[in-house]
Amino acid sequence: MRGQAYTLEGVLAAIVVVTATVYGLSAVDTGPFQTGAQQRTASLETRASDTLSLAAETGALHNATACYSVGTPTLNGNQTGSSTEFELMLNRTFDRQGEQYNLYFSYSDSGARQTTLVSQESDENVAERPADAAVATETVTLSDDMPTRIGDCSGTGPSLDRQRVFRPRCRARLYRLQRRGGASGRMVANERGQLLLVGGIAIAIVVFSTILFAHSLAVTDGITTTGSANTIERSADREASVERDFGRLAAQTRGDDLDGFEKRYENALQNYTQTHNRVVASSGGTYLNATLNESASLGNETSQTSASEIDDPNGGSKPNEWVVAKNVSRIAVFNFNFTEGHDKGTPFNITVTGSNGNWWALEVSLTGTGPIRDKTVTIRDSTPGSDTPVCSVPNSGPGAKDLSVNLVAGTCNQGSGFKTFSDVTEPPYIINISKGQKADGTYRFAAIGTFPSTSYDSGDTAPYPVVPAIDTTYDTPSASYNRTVLVEVDDG
Repeated sequence: MRGQAYTLEGVLAAIVVVTATVYGLSAVDTGPFQTGAQQRTASLETRASDTLSLAAETGALHNATACYSVGTPTLNGNQTGSSTEFELMLNRTFDRQGEQYNLYFSYSDSGARQTTLVSQESDENVAERPADAAVATETVTLSDDMPTRIGDCSGTGPSLDRQRVFRPRCRARLYRLQRRGGASGRMVANERGQLLLVGGIAIAIVVFSTILFAHSLAVTDGITTTGSANTIERSADREASVERDFGRLAAQTRGDDLDGFEKRYENALQNYTQTHNRVVASSGGTYLNATLNESASLGNETSQTSASEIDDPNGGSKPNEWVVAKNVSRIAVFNFNFTEGHDKGTPFNITVTGSNGNWWALEVSLTGTGPIRDKTVTIRDSTPGSDTPVCSVPNSGPGAKDLSVNLVAGTCNQGSGFKTFSDVTEPPYIINISKGQKADGTYRFAAIGTFPSTSYDSGDTAPYPVVPAIDTTYDTPSASYNRTVLVEVDDG
C-alpha cells in the first residue's frame, strides 16, 4: 500500500510540474533573452526604417536630398518653423517623442564617397554613435539633369550639375539614439517572467502561486512592426484609394454648377474624413485629415452673366475678335446660353484649335426666309463636309427660346447630342471667338490655361479649382506624414 501511495504521489507531482510548465509557457514570452536596451533598439530601428521608406515613397526624401547643399540650413525636424515635408515627418515621428537622432547624407563625388552630417549639430547628437543606437538607411538616385529644390524644397531650381550638390547616388542614413535616461540596466516584464518560469518549474510545491504571479506579469501590449516593403505597399494602396474617392466627390459636388463648389467640396471632404476615421482608422490605425488647398489648385474661370454681345471682356481694339484662352490643357466648364442672333452674313463663331493641327467650331447663325427666322447652332470641324446643324429655335416671336449649349458634354437643350472639340482635337488648345456682335447671350468658362491680358483685365478672371489640390495628413502608429495631391476629377 505504501508503495502504491508513493507511486501515486510521484504521478501527481509530475502532472503538477507539467501543468505548471504549460501554464507558464502561455503566460510569458519564451523567445530569445533580450535586455531592455536591445528591445528598444530593435523598436527604434524599425520606426526609423519605416520613416525613411515612407519618405522615399512619397518623394519627400528625394526633395530633401535635391534641396540640401553646403551652406544651406540643416535639415532638422525640431527647429521652429520647419516646413519641408521630410522635416515634418521627422518632427512628428521622433522630435515630439523627445528622441535624439543624427541624419547623414552619404554621396559620391568623382568616384569618392563622402558622408555629411545634415541634421542640427549639438553636443549630444554629434558625439560618436553609441553601440546600442539604431541605424536605418535609404538610397535615393539623382541624375545631373534633375532640378534642384529650393525654398521649402517644393520649388524647382537649376539642374543638379550646375549646383555641384549630391551626385548620382545619395544615401540617407538615420542614426536613432536612445532617449535620455534610456532603458539600459532596467529589468522589464519579459525578463521577470522568464525567471519566474524557471523558479516555477524548480519549485513545484508553489506552482499555483507561480502561475498567478506569472500571469500578472504577462506582457499585454507589445510593439507590432512590419517590414518596410509591406508598409510602403499598404501606404500606396491606401493613398490611391483615398485619391480616387476624392475625385468622385469632386465630380458629385461640382456637377454643372460652379457656384459655391469650393464650399460644397470642403463640406464633402470633412464628412468623408469623419467617416473614414470612424470606419477605417478604428480597425487599421491610420487616421486621415483632408482639406481643400485653393491656392495650390489649378485653374481659372471667366463668365458673362447678363445677356449681351459676346465680346472681349476688357473691350480691346477689336472687341468682336478675341482669344478666350491659350495653352489650355483641361476644360471643366464651357457653357453658352444664346438668347438672340443678329442678321445674316458671317455668323458668330467659337473655334477650338488643337495641338494636332485639327480644329473644331461652333457657329450661331440665322436661317430661314420668313419674317421670323430661326437661330441655329451648327457644328463643323477640319474634316471636309462636316457641317452639322444640331439645334434650332425661332429667334423671335411667340415661339422664341434660348439655346443652352454645353460644349464639353456636347448637348443642346433644343436638339440632339453632337461631336465635341475633344473628339477632333488634342490639348493644349487655343480658343478664339469671332463676330461676337452676331449673337447675344451669357457664358461660363473654367479651364487650366493662359487667359491673355489682351482679352482680360485683372477682375475679369478668378481662380477656380478645375483640378483641386487636397492637403492630406496620414497618422500611423509608426509615422506621420503630409502630402498635397492634385485630384483627377472622376466624371464617369
